[in-house]
Amino acid sequence: MSPDQHTSHILLMLIIAGLVTYVALLNPLLGAALLVGVGVAVFLHQILR
Repeated sequence: MSPDQHTSHILLMLIIAGLVTYVALLNPLLGAALLVGVGVAVFLHQILR
């Protein structure tokens, strides 16, 4: 993976984490559901890599 791709992946993960945190502050149940969904997606991404 090139450094540019690595940087863009990290930036994307930080943006998604920030959005999920913001939603969790506004609506805790929806935020928890999003957090679980993002966690599963990251887990599957790591396994299928």
